[in-house]
Amino acid sequence: MNRVFFWLFLIMILWGGALWADSPRFVDVTASSGIDFRHIHGGTGRKYFVETMGSGVAFLDYNNDGRLDVFAVNGGTLPGYAGPPPRNRLYRNAGEGRFSDVTRFAGVGETAYGMGVCAGDFDNDGHDDLYVTCYGPNSLFRNNGDGTFRNIATEAGVAGDATWSVGCAFLDYDADGFLDLYVANYVDYSIASPETGLRPYVSRSARPSEEGRFYPHPDNFKGAADRLYRNIGKGTFADVTKPAGVFDPGGKGMGMACTDVNGDGAVDVFVANDMTPNFLYLNQGDGRFVEKGLLSGAAYSGSGELQSSMGADFGDFNRDGRLDLAVTNFRLEGAGLYRNEGGALFTDISSISGVRTPTIPHVGWGMGFLDYDNDGWTDLLMVHGHVLDNADRVGSVYPQPAILMRNRGDGRFVDVTREVTDDLSTPVPGRGAAFGDYDNDGDVDVFVLTVNGAARLLRNEVGNRNRWLRIKLVGAAREHPERSRDAVRRSNRNGIGARVTVWTGGREQTREVRSGSSYLSQNDLRLHFGLGNYEAADSVRVRWPGGAVDRLGRLSADREIVVREGESGP
Repeated sequence: MNRVFFWLFLIMILWGGALWADSPRFVDVTASSGIDFRHIHGGTGRKYFVETMGSGVAFLDYNNDGRLDVFAVNGGTLPGYAGPPPRNRLYRNAGEGRFSDVTRFAGVGETAYGMGVCAGDFDNDGHDDLYVTCYGPNSLFRNNGDGTFRNIATEAGVAGDATWSVGCAFLDYDADGFLDLYVANYVDYSIASPETGLRPYVSRSARPSEEGRFYPHPDNFKGAADRLYRNIGKGTFADVTKPAGVFDPGGKGMGMACTDVNGDGAVDVFVANDMTPNFLYLNQGDGRFVEKGLLSGAAYSGSGELQSSMGADFGDFNRDGRLDLAVTNFRLEGAGLYRNEGGALFTDISSISGVRTPTIPHVGWGMGFLDYDNDGWTDLLMVHGHVLDNADRVGSVYPQPAILMRNRGDGRFVDVTREVTDDLSTPVPGRGAAFGDYDNDGDVDVFVLTVNGAARLLRNEVGNRNRWLRIKLVGAAREHPERSRDAVRRSNRNGIGARVTVWTGGREQTREVRSGSSYLSQNDLRLHFGLGNYEAADSVRVRWPGGAVDRLGRLSADREIVVREGESGP
């Protein structure tokens, strides 16, 4: 009898271990990676509003070696701060899971009060450039192609007017082969103005607390209009905000995401606004946009409630070929999931999909659609953290867990955070988040920035349980093409705005190459497709932003392919 119990016990141990080994996990590998980034907000207890926002992070391959590097945006100094000025940091991926700090050599370690970042090859020279938003003048780091960058924001005309810029994205809104630039601005704010006597950042109905001092509430400040810069070639941009129809000082822009919402071939712009209706600018195809947030159903919650939106991303969670919208919001509001019904119309399915309930206690920031387990269905990962470092006084907590929602494939999501790993659910005051396969092992990893704290690199260890395919696009635009009718049809070198559809087993998956989404962050520009247990993709279709279409036949799984515009059949 004892031998029977022994063998039963041993089988249970081995079976449980096998289940754990086979379970997809996210593991915090920051310490072993060589990344030692710490965000510093520069606060000294005076509760300057700018301290609350944190910053973003970018995955990009700045040196074209096939490995994703990391650019992390830092905060800055404020009155009374006595430490060394915080700097942005660039970490080169050296392979084997290790990174090296190349900030000084690369020339990107500026000390401006940083916020967001987006990446794109704006001059079509084959090297990805960086745009960094700031409280104050913004930076455009042009990639010199030799491992160094130069800030050309002022001469390029995109430094801004010393306002508070937050989200940003490169996009080719006029489909001329040059990447243009959209910048989301937040509020009219100055640290030179006294912040005493302002309504505190507690709730919309709160009065100043007698227990302690809080950060000021966003309602104390007027919104700031966004900016749209048209790329006019040779390293310069023109401010076309007003003629393009995107000048609206009523917004308080935070995160943003660009996609072709209605399938007309022109890229549209969604801006997540804080305590003001979200914007959805529909591209009219003639250089103008029309704001349709309210009519589309994306400006408010489905019940008509105004929300404090932070991060945003588009993804086809139900595999119908239309890109749906996900938005992170403030505590008690919960995250939003809007199903794209076609024709620029969205339905709020946050509650019935299961996305809203687990996020209600938290303040949401960075987020993204990703197929973390490569089963062919895009999941959702959201990063959280309160704005108040004394949130316990309002019945909440400052550090909060990330939440991973697995797509069940039936229109519903389930919270699997704790099943995946404790490292992912460890509470931190999270802000920016970027997604990409930094170790090229076939699954999507996550980089998370915290406000006034250490960054976290979370490696996805799902391994090869399911198959996958990664696609990198290269557009045909030249470095400085003539602005002729022929040149207009060439797509930007990154293929930003291109839509890729992959078919397996009679079902489709759709992704778009996108610059600047999540919360103030930049994801891998390569597109990752989970294939489940299929050994190959049956076919692939690429619709380029210039309008051309490339088609590819059967592609075997578990590899990266490069698709160059015009080099495959129509």
